[in-house]
Amino acid sequence: MAKIHIFLISILAGATVFGQGPWIMTGRVHNELNWNTITTEHYRVHYHHGIEEFAKQGASMAEQMHATLLKQVGLEAAPVIDMLRRAAPGQTFRLAIYGMSPSSPEFKAIRAAVERGVKARVVIYSKYNGKAIDALRDLKDAGYDVDARIIKSRVMHEKFGVVGDDVFNGSANLSTSSITKHSEDRFFFRNMPKLADRFVEEFATLWARGRAI
Repeated sequence: MAKIHIFLISILAGATVFGQGPWIMTGRVHNELNWNTITTEHYRVHYHHGIEEFAKQGASMAEQMHATLLKQVGLEAAPVIDMLRRAAPGQTFRLAIYGMSPSSPEFKAIRAAVERGVKARVVIYSKYNGKAIDALRDLKDAGYDVDARIIKSRVMHEKFGVVGDDVFNGSANLSTSSITKHSEDRFFFRNMPKLADRFVEEFATLWARGRAI
């Protein structure tokens, strides 16, 4: 997953280096400072000489509060989005999902992925997903390599995605409410080819049961 960058700057000469505005948005990098970086599982903490202990404490606190921080800034969908952004043109993203909203950040990432050449194959439960099915059909009709199967005769309650050797699964649908309203789980596995192969096999079973959109 892509790292979240945190910049730590001390107070210099009685005033912060932020000056008249947010320096990170204006391109100022303060070359007069000697910068170092601490890399953790989810973060890169950038700090200048003299505040190393403060940076270490900040990195540790950020990791401990990672789930809370993602929820507070609305980034719980970030790992799925990161998986799709890393997918290379020609790769196939396979998704089995009970519920999906075309307004969700994950669906927007799927659209962006197929627009740059990633193939998408989706198995989706037929009920409650009319707008998502229409959105998938629109992508297919627009000429993108998108295909979907709907399962109508029985409840298909699976929620997983796989591309390359990366997998996610859990209880969360691809919807805004799954991020903002409900208590859900979503687990991510990177560089695990054997596990990915098992999910591809499960996807193939679901695909064979589905009906073309």
